[in-house]
Amino acid sequence: MATNTPDVNAAWQALITQHDLVIHEWDMAGVDDNLRASYMAHMFVTNDDRNIIVVPVGQDPRERLVAVAKLVEHLEKAA
Repeated sequence: MATNTPDVNAAWQALITQHDLVIHEWDMAGVDDNLRASYMAHMFVTNDDRNIIVVPVGQDPRERLVAVAKLVEHLEKAA
């Protein structure tokens, strides 16, 4: 069951805006079952310094928020 609540939506929008993130959804249908079961998100930085976050299509909004927040935390620690 998706946990898409107003609080989750507001936190998601704030995270995206605050960190200038570009979000892409990835269809995981063609990915190995083991990876698909554990995949939450990944990030890469483009040569023009955009932060691109890739998340699975249909991911629970609360899970997505937690995964992307962890990536942003890692990025901030590395800076």
